[in-house]
Amino acid sequence: MDGLQKIIGKFDENNLEILLDGKQFIYSPEFEKIKKTRWTELRERVQKEKGKLWNGSVYRLSEITQSKKISCLHLSLIGYKAHYATPWASTLFTNRPFKDKPNGIFTSAYLLTSDNKLGSR
Repeated sequence: MDGLQKIIGKFDENNLEILLDGKQFIYSPEFEKIKKTRWTELRERVQKEKGKLWNGSVYRLSEITQSKKISCLHLSLIGYKAHYATPWASTLFTNRPFKDKPNGIFTSAYLLTSDNKLGSR
């Protein structure tokens, strides 16, 4: 996970910027085939269990840049189908630079209340 060690630390609005301006992920024909196969398998399993399935968007970490004072996370979006298929396609990304990988991420938030209790959403 090249690049990720650079963002370890305590961040706030003064030293971290998050922008939705990242490079779009380009799907190779090999990845498209894996994505289609895995999504079809998942859809059939969900239908068999009478569930519902839909493709949404997932944030994608496309690049990390840093200046002396600010770290910047550059995000773009990928479809959930691509995010779901990534583990089966990991060998396709072995020799690619970080910015050319799917890098799907999820977000979480923690709140510290005035009475020092920690909550999450």
